[in-house]
Amino acid sequence: MKEGILLAGNMITDVVKIIGKYPEKMSLTPIFDIEYSIGGAVCNCGIDLARIAPDLPITVISAVGKDSFGHSIMEQMGKFRNINLEHVMYKGRTSFTDVMTEKHTGSRTFFTYKGADSLLVPDDFDFSALPGDLFHIGYIMLLNGMDELDSEYGTAMARVLHDAQQHGKRTSLDIVTEEGDRYKTLVPPSLKYTDYCCLNESEAQSVTDIPLRNDEGTLIKENFALACKALKSMGVSTWAVIHSPEYSGGIDENDEYCFYESIPLPDGYVKGSVGAGDAFVSGILYAAYMEKALQEAIWLGSAIAVISLSQPGATEAVTDMDTIVKAYKEMEKQIISS
Repeated sequence: MKEGILLAGNMITDVVKIIGKYPEKMSLTPIFDIEYSIGGAVCNCGIDLARIAPDLPITVISAVGKDSFGHSIMEQMGKFRNINLEHVMYKGRTSFTDVMTEKHTGSRTFFTYKGADSLLVPDDFDFSALPGDLFHIGYIMLLNGMDELDSEYGTAMARVLHDAQQHGKRTSLDIVTEEGDRYKTLVPPSLKYTDYCCLNESEAQSVTDIPLRNDEGTLIKENFALACKALKSMGVSTWAVIHSPEYSGGIDENDEYCFYESIPLPDGYVKGSVGAGDAFVSGILYAAYMEKALQEAIWLGSAIAVISLSQPGATEAVTDMDTIVKAYKEMEKQIISS
């Protein structure tokens, strides 16, 4: 019998500040509104999965602080009957991120505090006692304890993914977008022990050195298959997926490439893009767990991501899978007929 999905990594509070325009250094910009929501890989994917599949068992392993942010995270996650929080630890101060979101464009800039979840280390993961058939962890480069170098596996994250596979779990990972060259050190070791890898175009470009946007910012769609192939050559065993707002593609377990062209959204539809990437990943995780084909997985990820864009927070707009599928098919139909 299947045991559900095991989620590990970041549990944070997002402080979303709606601003007029991101300012130049030493300049001023107005804040129109402030919204508090929980976020991070575990909270976003956990709540998205809990909503789209209320009968899907979800187990969480992470860490929060004994503070107001930590209390809020546990309270909100605890509202979902299919989320198991027994393996959440209390360490340090809860991580948080200030999300500066431009009112008219939805563009966002992040300022993050690496707190309790960055204290996770391989010894915290006893896979013999952790349920779940599919293990997902995020994010590389935000979990300090997992980003530590390891003499045998390359990084602590790679060791944890290896151990999960040794206990019969399929593995999945996500990374965070950042500037710098840490991708080359921290990501490849983990890909050796990864079954499902789902990155955005910026992250995939940094990992593979294959350009996915030109200098003008235009997507280079013909390179997506090459980048997915490169990710698989680094060790990804089953699905290598790259997503972007305009287009997503992936290579499946049979080394076949499939893709999906995003539909244009109506003016004013996007209320915020926080959590859209995690929403896409949630669709991939759900499809992988349900053993669906990659083409359907990419479509589901795109549908959930688009629905998530209709509200400022990371997970508020996500509902059950049947409702999402019906709503998104109607959006596609309207675009085709217009």
